[in-house]
Formats: sequence, C-alpha cells, structure tokens
Amino acid sequence: MWTFFVSVAATRIPTRSALGSLLLLLGTFAPSMVAPWMTARAEGSSGIRALLGRVLQWRVAAHWYVFAVSYIAAIKLAVALIHRVATLWH
Repeated sequence: MWTFFVSVAATRIPTRSALGSLLLLLGTFAPSMVAPWMTARAEGSSGIRALLGRVLQWRVAAHWYVFAVSYIAAIKLAVALIHRVATLWH
C-alpha cells in the first residue's frame, strides 16, 4: 500500500490533482478494503464474522455514541461560527 504514497512522492504528482488525490485515497483505504477480501478467501464467512464481530459490538450505552457524534458536530459548528465572526472584521 506504500506504493501509492511513494509513487506520488517519487513522480512529484501534485496531491491536490485528481490523480494525486486518488492515489492518496487508495493508499489510505486499501488495507481496510483488502482485509475482508483476504479473510474471506482464507477463512470464509466465519472469518469475516470474527473480523467484523468486534467492530460491530457495542461496548457502551447508546447515549454515549449519540454524545460522541453530536459533540463532533457541535465543535465543527462552533469553529465555523468563530471563523465566520473572525473573518468579518478583516
């Protein structure tokens, strides 16, 4: 997966170009896309259940998940508001 990152750096592809962005996204998410495929090939559906079972297991009450998602949204909105107010005076 490092091949994607190295190819962007070695060939000096601008990271903001379409190709550069695509290669960086592939380098970032390729391991998480390949893992289920390799697990399915090696161990079948039982391996997939074992791999994803812990990810989908809730360890805390649902209200903590709601809090986490709403907290992130609140912080983003607050920062956007502060940025908007700060840039009005410049």
